Amino acid sequence: MAINSSVKAVELAKRGKLVLALELFEADPAFKENAIALSYYALCIAVLRDKCDEALVILRGAVKKDRFQPDIYMNIGRVYVLKERKDFAAKAFVKGLSLDRSHAGILKEIKKLGIRQRALIPFLPRKNVLNKALGKIIYELKHAKKQK
Repeated sequence: MAINSSVKAVELAKRGKLVLALELFEADPAFKENAIALSYYALCIAVLRDKCDEALVILRGAVKKDRFQPDIYMNIGRVYVLKERKDFAAKAFVKGLSLDRSHAGILKEIKKLGIRQRALIPFLPRKNVLNKALGKIIYELKHAKKQK
């Protein structure tokens, strides 16, 4: 597969056109040399063929090839979401964010998953009056800055 085909397949997968991306990936297996392309191939087979376990094996291989790519961890998280393992998905997303704090795709996935930030006073329960009051105050302050 030419580098351009691999790049095109990844771009198609990123835009949600998984069927077309999978066709390009399967046209020439040379994409397997690229860790990011491999991770998007794994996402394609998980979503389109319901082969989540196989996809996770492939994703582990992608991590071995390049463990510093946040897209790989995003795709691991997406596969875990498909498997209804929110706990593992959250860990994968957090790992990806540790590599790129502003990764738009991971931030979007976290928002969809509903992962919340830690309580402001971590040794108190989230529903404690102090945590709730401080959270509301900080929320209002952040939104007041955005409105200015």
